[in-house]
Parts: sequence; structure tokens; C-alpha cells
Amino acid sequence: MKPSVLTVMTAAVLWAAVVVSASAETGKKPKITEEITYYDVSALTSDGLRRELRRKGPRSYWGYAQWWVSWTDRCEITVTQTIEMPRHTRLDDLPPELRVRWDSMVRALLRHERLHTRHGELAAGEIAMAKCQGAYQIIDRWANQDRVLDRRTDHGRKKGVTLP
Repeated sequence: MKPSVLTVMTAAVLWAAVVVSASAETGKKPKITEEITYYDVSALTSDGLRRELRRKGPRSYWGYAQWWVSWTDRCEITVTQTIEMPRHTRLDDLPPELRVRWDSMVRALLRHERLHTRHGELAAGEIAMAKCQGAYQIIDRWANQDRVLDRRTDHGRKKGVTLP
């Protein structure tokens, strides 16, 4: 049986509580760094934008997030997050209706990519709680959640990452 959105959201909230609890318990809050980079697109039609996003986007996706968790022998944890996003270089030239759709799609895409990077943060919290024991298994489990997220949302399309 497929979990409901409420079940998934509840699980995420509970894991967030675990992260906060783990940080308080160990006294070591993971250090998080995020970098957002952009690639340029300039098409002025929906078809042109979809082609350009597919051609220029990272790994043929419109956006892409990655996260890495590292730790020291003293269990000092760092999460490094990168997000690649499109940037339209001719926004003022877009037809008004397409501009609205573009802006909406970009907001939805960033929300989707941040769900991926949140998995890295949750992995780091769980690793802190485990005092760095079993860290690779924890990372594998949260990396699998990235795949689950993409299957559930069709890479964000079900959540607004679309163009007309």
C-alpha cells in the first residue's frame, strides 16, 4: 500500500524532531552549507523552454540537488548541499502568461530540490544521534528516499514542476 502524503509528511516531521533531539543530546549540531548554481536559458515559448531545459539542465533534468555528509573522528558532522537551477536571461521578453507559469515552475522546482537536500540534513541528524556509528547505512537509507521522492512526485511534476 502506498503511503499517503500525510503519512510521509508526518514521518518527515518526526525525523526533524529526531534531528533536533539528536543535536541537543550530542551537543554537536551538524554544519550545513548550501550552494545554488544556475544555468541560463533564453527561449520565449513553452516548447523552446522545455527543449532548452532538457538540453542544458544538469543530467537532462531541469534542476538537480546533491548532498554529502562527512564527519570527523570526533563525530563533527558537515552536510554539503548543491542545487543547480535554471535562470531565464530574457524574463522581460516572455509573454505575460508564460512568465507567470515560468515563475511558478521555478518556485516549485526549488521546493522540490530542497526536499532532496533535506534528506541530507536528516541523515546528518540521525548520524549525530548514532554518534557516527553506521553512518554509511544511514546515508544509503536517506539516499534511497531521494529516489522514492522522485518516483512519488514524478521528479516534481506532480507538485508544479511543469510548463504548459
